[in-house]
Amino acid sequence: MTNDETGAAASGDPLVAALDAGRFDEARALASARIAANENDAQSWKILAVLDAQAGRYDDALENNEAALRADPSDAGAWLNHGNLLRLLGRLDECRECYSRVLENDPNHTGAAFTLAALEEEAGNHAAAESEYARILDLDSDHGPARFNLARRLAESGRSDEALDHYQYLTQSKPLWPDPWRNRANLLRRQGRNAEAADCFEVLCRMDPSDAVSQHLLQASRGVTPEGSKPEYVERVFDEYAENFDSSMETLLEYNGAKGLADELRAVEMSPTGTALDLGCGTGLLVVELAEFDLDWVGVDLSKEMVRLAQEKRLYQRLEVADVHAFLEEQEQSFVLCTAADVLVYIGELGPLFAAVRERLQAGGLFAFCTERWEGPASDDEVPGGRVSELTPPDGQGFRLEPSGRFSYRDEYVKRVLDDAQFDTLRWTRGPLRREGGTVLQGSFVVARRR
Repeated sequence: MTNDETGAAASGDPLVAALDAGRFDEARALASARIAANENDAQSWKILAVLDAQAGRYDDALENNEAALRADPSDAGAWLNHGNLLRLLGRLDECRECYSRVLENDPNHTGAAFTLAALEEEAGNHAAAESEYARILDLDSDHGPARFNLARRLAESGRSDEALDHYQYLTQSKPLWPDPWRNRANLLRRQGRNAEAADCFEVLCRMDPSDAVSQHLLQASRGVTPEGSKPEYVERVFDEYAENFDSSMETLLEYNGAKGLADELRAVEMSPTGTALDLGCGTGLLVVELAEFDLDWVGVDLSKEMVRLAQEKRLYQRLEVADVHAFLEEQEQSFVLCTAADVLVYIGELGPLFAAVRERLQAGGLFAFCTERWEGPASDDEVPGGRVSELTPPDGQGFRLEPSGRFSYRDEYVKRVLDDAQFDTLRWTRGPLRREGGTVLQGSFVVARRR
């Protein structure tokens, strides 16, 4: 609840002035004194409810707001506040009744209409939510949250061009709001409109120079290939993605990295026993695929949320939240197997990592990993119009940062780095890695042995 929802004009009212100034103890004392003098002072009850809600005492806030409604049952603001409180407490059917009560008295109340639309969306009633968001925009074309939610719904249902129009409106009407810039940039990336996406990421970087995600995706959209991803980028992406990671990888992206790599390890016809290290372990998808091996697993991942989900599966004897390079450098334990199923796409230059893996493997230990294959042309001469030039790393570099934000690799480069790190290749298979939009990306699935 906000001060505006108390329904009072701040001018000349010491109670509202105290609330606006953040002098909450003073505001509570004034409201209590007024109620003592007149128990039907609806506004003072509402302000007590606001103060309790701000302090996280939602049950007390609900009780005080009920007193406000008893004093003035026609107060739309009190009904809106009541609905908001009930929603916070998870009492969704009751909160819908409150918002409906507001709309009965004022069908054009955009606050109540927006919250009801959001509840419809949360319940999976997407068509009803879209219709209500659109109705709100008919009433108030500058209602930012309604336009943003409508754009998001349109994008999720495949109507990207319509969504882009709404995001463009928001970037012009509310240029300091980062979320429309971010969503527009990501939609443009998916459509292959990388230059336009880069313009949006530039704006985001100016808004927040510490935004590692926008910095990384700006490089990807501009065709700039750095030596590797910043840890802050990887950590933030996967902390935000963790809850939907398994379902997204297995269903939406048709991810084959874990299964493909497990198949290659089985084909080696060796049965390592002992302690294995899973780099970038995520939620443990690879270890699930390798359940038949008699191994004690150590997992390391930069994302604390991914590690939390892996802990819930009880697949690992030990889990660490750490950067894989730092973890390998600090370890003294040796391993019979090291795996990296969906990790190298965020690494870039592989030489230091492969050398560090070798140091942690026992003699004859196995290193199993997969890469996203760089299959595109190597120079402008190989495509009409030279359209690939922006995405080509300089001087024969064996990897590049794709517009997706992931690194892809030439097989020749990976083979050279493996040899430099003193590994012998046992298995090297090409196959589908994951789906990206309408394209199936190809990967290389590799098992190597330390010399």
